[in-house]
Amino acid sequence: MIKMLKYISVIFLGMLSFGLSAQQDLTLYELRAVPQANMLNASRTPLCQGFVLLPAVSGAYVSVYNEGFNYSDMVKYDGDSLRVDMTKGISRMKKLNDFGGDFKTVLFGFGFRTGATYITFNIEEKVSARFTYPKTLFEFAWYGNADPRFLDQRVSMDGLGLDYMQYTEVSLGWAKDINEKLSIGVRAKYLSGLANFKTSNTQLGFTTSSDAYEIKVDGAFAYKSAGAMSQILDSNETDIVQSITGNHGGAIDLGFTYRFDHKLSISGAVNDLGMIRWNSGVNNGVADTVNFTYFQVFLHGTSVRSTRGIVLASLGSSCTYLIHNVMLSIMLSCGSSSCACHRRCSSSSIHNSVYNFYYSIFTQLLIVRGFF
Repeated sequence: MIKMLKYISVIFLGMLSFGLSAQQDLTLYELRAVPQANMLNASRTPLCQGFVLLPAVSGAYVSVYNEGFNYSDMVKYDGDSLRVDMTKGISRMKKLNDFGGDFKTVLFGFGFRTGATYITFNIEEKVSARFTYPKTLFEFAWYGNADPRFLDQRVSMDGLGLDYMQYTEVSLGWAKDINEKLSIGVRAKYLSGLANFKTSNTQLGFTTSSDAYEIKVDGAFAYKSAGAMSQILDSNETDIVQSITGNHGGAIDLGFTYRFDHKLSISGAVNDLGMIRWNSGVNNGVADTVNFTYFQVFLHGTSVRSTRGIVLASLGSSCTYLIHNVMLSIMLSCGSSSCACHRRCSSSSIHNSVYNFYYSIFTQLLIVRGFF
């Protein structure tokens, strides 16, 4: 069992260490020839006079991030081979780490220019997910419960959690060139929530006895869910149409671009200022006592596994149906571009995301130089 846990740890840590990102926020920001660039800054209008976006053929955005460690922390080159250093990878983790991702795709969209004004309309499907894991989760899996540091004491995995949200966004954008130097843009969004799930106040602990190596598990947690999630958590919920169509919200994007001259410009944007009010298919619950004991007995070379004292209290009986609001992840963007001559240009952009007001801020900087 310990070997299996180690193999699982290696595979999962490998998945986490490969931060897969389409880098859309960095590379797309300055690509005005691509209509989707307008989604990052409402004031940056496409170069074309008009466009139409269709599902499946207009691209999709996928990003995956991991705070705990990166690839170089865990994998080292040993001659012509790769060596996995799990100990170093685990040591780089914080007490609590986030692993998550975002996905969005265009269902339909169009835009057109009329004079100094550009009008855009888009329908997008968006998904965001985040898994919060403690450092002790991987320590416990990799070193094993029989490690001296874990015997006869509670191994805390408090803070373990999951956050998931899926919604459809319908937006109408307006951008205008005020003069040769200044352009401004605004985009209003209607949001229709499809699914939401979030855990909170999670407490989880493992205690291994040094006598019989019994593993005692204790914990408690609370959760909030709405939309399609109610079909999974509430067996009495039957109206799936109402669950996924009754959650409404709104948001707004603001952006500007200022050109000092034809060689230098700066721009900035604040996106997703808004929230979704989840009031359909709402199912909130609290599990204030979760306890069980796992033990293994050897009889004439045969291993017999058993559990005892299983208690799962209040999970079903303490459900509530209170409406709750969820803020969107606010994105702050700024960029600049300059051309020293017609053959050498550079651009830079910075993007910060404030995830649901938990103040987990990710900053990325990219400077691209190209020859034309």
